[in-house]
Amino acid sequence: MVINEQAIDFAVFGEGEEAFVEILKRIENKKKEFKNRIPNTFYKSETGKVIKGPGVNFCQNLDSFPFYDHEIWKEYLNPYKFYSIAVSRGCPNKCTYCFNNFYSEIPENPTNYLRFRSVDNVINELLQVKNKHDIKYIDFIDDSFTVKKEWLKKFLQKYKRLIDLPFRCLVDSKYMDKEIAYQLKESGCKWVQMGVQTLDSEYKKNKLNRHETKKQIVSAIKLMKENEIKLQLDHMLALPDEPITAQKKALEFYKKMTPDRIQTFWTTYLPGTALVKKEYRKGKLSDKELEEINLGKKYYLHRRSDNKNKNKIYRKHQLAFRMIPVLPDFIRKKIRPDIVEKTPVTVFNPFLFIIDLFNGLFSKNPDFLSYSDYYLSQIKRIIKKKAVWTPPYQKIEYSSILSAYRCLEDNRFDEWEYLWNPIFSTACFFYFFSEIFGSFFIFFVGTSFVYSSD
Repeated sequence: MVINEQAIDFAVFGEGEEAFVEILKRIENKKKEFKNRIPNTFYKSETGKVIKGPGVNFCQNLDSFPFYDHEIWKEYLNPYKFYSIAVSRGCPNKCTYCFNNFYSEIPENPTNYLRFRSVDNVINELLQVKNKHDIKYIDFIDDSFTVKKEWLKKFLQKYKRLIDLPFRCLVDSKYMDKEIAYQLKESGCKWVQMGVQTLDSEYKKNKLNRHETKKQIVSAIKLMKENEIKLQLDHMLALPDEPITAQKKALEFYKKMTPDRIQTFWTTYLPGTALVKKEYRKGKLSDKELEEINLGKKYYLHRRSDNKNKNKIYRKHQLAFRMIPVLPDFIRKKIRPDIVEKTPVTVFNPFLFIIDLFNGLFSKNPDFLSYSDYYLSQIKRIIKKKAVWTPPYQKIEYSSILSAYRCLEDNRFDEWEYLWNPIFSTACFFYFFSEIFGSFFIFFVGTSFVYSSD
């Protein structure tokens, strides 16, 4: 566990508002021994013993929390241009691979996990930031934005009247119908993100604990097209024990029911999830692998040596899924699984980047916009804070351009005073080419097109 690391004194699990206040009090008082345990927290006593606090119930009144202070991020990026906000906490689903699967069980006496803020509370936050900042886009980051239909109806009516900004949200196909789709369109929804993950219905139900049907997915896709709302579908690769034929099913499905973007994700084992526990019981994960997962290290199933052949197939389908939304219909229909499987693996990385760039450019994808803005912020930071030229009075020796480049990658910019050193200068050139000019390309080519309609 993370708390066993020497550098870690406290590790919060579950909701942290109450825990964080208690931690600050104990740090302020310079004491570790208290009569009452810190809720939702692992921490160390003065003797080094790990203590686990009680798992307390989820706060049911989300309006009792103050609005998030986004000002703390202004040094690194503009947190208001693409404003992220959550109107709820929790999720109606308990997918076996997702953190919600175990997070909802943290309290010793669990109460309602899915909770919503009041309509007025959310509107007040948005009004506050809208009146102070130049917001371009709202990103609702809730796991399932449309799950409470009556709440949604009241909210969208006020949102259109008082906020009236374009937005993106995440939806579940089980909670989508004609009325909801129309309300989203009328209130300014431009993009919707929806999870599909796999098109093998039996596998999805039995292995992932996901219960949306193919019929519901098809209906949701059609409703988005009818209401001219752009759609991004999420698809998972390298799910454990998923039949490889599921990728062929997905390919045929996406050719017929094509969204505006297909975002692929490689399956990651997350600590404490039902998927990890089940794979360990079956002997699919070793004790060492389980320990690494529980320490918070990323663990991807497809990177195991026994999955190399499957991995090639997954990567080829990943390329096909990314290509499908940008291809003309007559070409899209000609893509076949056997053609995909014959594609050379070496074309993947550069081609995937080009496809994503092209698709993001012309579809005005919110992720593309926000990342472009982030890269520009980093360019400004580097130029403003790091590019300090000083006389080359001192000397420095580098064994290679690579070691100098790594110095730059590690942000050891205090050594820029040695910029006249030939090896270091060469490293700087490569660094700027990859980190700066690459970002300029993404930003100026991308956002100049996207913002031209604003």
